[in-house]
Amino acid sequence: MAGYFLCCDLLGFSNLVRSTEPEERDEIHAGWIDEVSRLAKSHKLAKYKFFSDTLFAATGATESEFTELLSFSRDMLQNSTERGLPVRGGIALGEYQWGDSVTGRAVLDAHELEQATDWIGIACSVRIQVPKKAFEEGLLVCYPPPMKEGVVTFLGVVDWDVPDVKTLIDRMGFKKHLKEHPDVSWDVMRKVRNTADFGLYRTLLRKAGLPREVAYDNPLLALERCVRGDAPFPPEVGRGASNRVKGRPI
Repeated sequence: MAGYFLCCDLLGFSNLVRSTEPEERDEIHAGWIDEVSRLAKSHKLAKYKFFSDTLFAATGATESEFTELLSFSRDMLQNSTERGLPVRGGIALGEYQWGDSVTGRAVLDAHELEQATDWIGIACSVRIQVPKKAFEEGLLVCYPPPMKEGVVTFLGVVDWDVPDVKTLIDRMGFKKHLKEHPDVSWDVMRKVRNTADFGLYRTLLRKAGLPREVAYDNPLLALERCVRGDAPFPPEVGRGASNRVKGRPI
């Protein structure tokens, strides 16, 4: 069938496995599964599966099903991170087969998008024609999700309340779960920095009262202007923004 497909991974789960006793690890993992299952039921999401630290979820191809998947993704991202289990994901649109095995183009596209990003967050594929309603309802923000390589491109990304940097570091390092906390690696710090940048950018958008569906500017320029005491979004940026759309490279 054709529809929307979500692929999510728990970030750094292998470190948690190496650093905890099996019983403790299983309890943490089971708690995450129970919470995600509760959210899936509350959002009337029938298709979802767990494979170790990976979550698959799928819907049909209607706009209402897409917005419900986004709403689930936002709540799952928020709740998982608050539990000290940060996630990274991708949403794609296309053909998939759902059964004992899960296969199809949408599965591949969602998995590749998830693996390509370098943050705590969930991005939508450029192939998805995102309805304006998803931005207006606060489910998405137009933003260039940080990638490990490739062209910097604006996409629809799931909106969520990003915590402060210290909290992000604690949750990326599983400090809520580990008795002995490992040193913070650059891999962790890079993801924290990329996620914090998104959190600051969405705050600037909200304070400026600007629509979320428009690709206004390189986010780093907006953050730099703000630090220097200038307006993060100059008037000319707003005036020229209406022709800038999702999928546009910076």
